[in-house]
Amino acid sequence: MVEGFRLSNQTPLTSIDRLGCISVILQEKSGVRFFNRLQAEGKSMKEIAILLVATLLINGCGTSSTRTQTAAGGTWSAMMLGGEGPASGFSFVTSFTVGGSGGGLTLSSFQFETAGACFPVNGDNVGGTMVLVENQTTFQVTGTIAFTVQSGSNTLTLNGNVTGMENGILGNGTSLSNAVATGTWTFTGSGTPAGCNDTSGSFTMTQCTSSGVCTPPAPQNQSLR
Repeated sequence: MVEGFRLSNQTPLTSIDRLGCISVILQEKSGVRFFNRLQAEGKSMKEIAILLVATLLINGCGTSSTRTQTAAGGTWSAMMLGGEGPASGFSFVTSFTVGGSGGGLTLSSFQFETAGACFPVNGDNVGGTMVLVENQTTFQVTGTIAFTVQSGSNTLTLNGNVTGMENGILGNGTSLSNAVATGTWTFTGSGTPAGCNDTSGSFTMTQCTSSGVCTPPAPQNQSLR
């Protein structure tokens, strides 16, 4: 199993759990002053706890959850546009799980479908992060992805935004629908093999369905004028 790694040039973002969410709500309500005011109004500790939980349920916390991260795991297919010479036309398929704190990826498989001369088929050293946020009202999932493939002095780096919708009752599903990541990729090359030089382009990375379909979601239809 290939263990994912945190990219050294990025500061890991930490998911906030439900207790952390209550802490955030307290801070938004001026912290101690809010707590003292409730006590001054004769609220018991039990009543205060109920109020905090109710506030949490109403406002949501806008943070990634374990279910969201589980839903984002699985097999993803990536295709890159742009580049020059052998450092172009990259595509790969990878399977991973998304970790809790920081969204570190743990890879179970990686294979280039098109690697050219710049990388071995297995990519050599591969890893990254996926930091997700779920809207607790609409169950829309958004976030960022950073993914790196490195072999010798050649490095392919993807940075982009993730969108999708969590399936299931009350957003507690175990899969995403229309999950896609788009952004830019950069290749830093050593010139070896010949033509593996610095270049860049755009990419689309799509989560595959349980039946193995890895087609990007179709763009929304626009109204005819």
